[in-house]
Amino acid sequence: MGAHSRRKGANGEREAAALLSVLSGFPWERAAQRSGKHQADVQPECPEQRQHCSLHVEVKRYVGGLAWWTRRIEARPDALFLCEKHQIFFCGASALLKMADQANLAEPAPSQASVQRWLNQAERDAAPNCTALVLCRQDEGPWIAAWRYGADDALMGVVRSWLA
Repeated sequence: MGAHSRRKGANGEREAAALLSVLSGFPWERAAQRSGKHQADVQPECPEQRQHCSLHVEVKRYVGGLAWWTRRIEARPDALFLCEKHQIFFCGASALLKMADQANLAEPAPSQASVQRWLNQAERDAAPNCTALVLCRQDEGPWIAAWRYGADDALMGVVRSWLA
């Protein structure tokens, strides 16, 4: 991986950590990417919060390929979408708190092979009992939060705890 790609990835992780800090109400940081497995890209800054964090967050900045999802989120920032083929929910990352009540009906969305791969990676790398969450964005686009349909209750439980 070239220096430009590493810099872009590090900048994306810093941006995602800042976004999660705003959403959760406590600071997040980039994780040390030395050990790989069981190491999320971003994590709570406080060791105690980190110890009790049940999220494994994978961060991806992408040059292109997320155009359909990006356009839908720009047009409907508070909507929830479902890719039925891969059983992936996604929404604008800034709308995660609004998803906590689980009252949104998901709108159908086409599959996105890259997000499917990223979620597979996050699930493989996640510690036991951790929910995989992908935060991704296409260059110049909004951050997108993606998670498995089967992980919805667990993720929304975490998000609701941020509202408490």
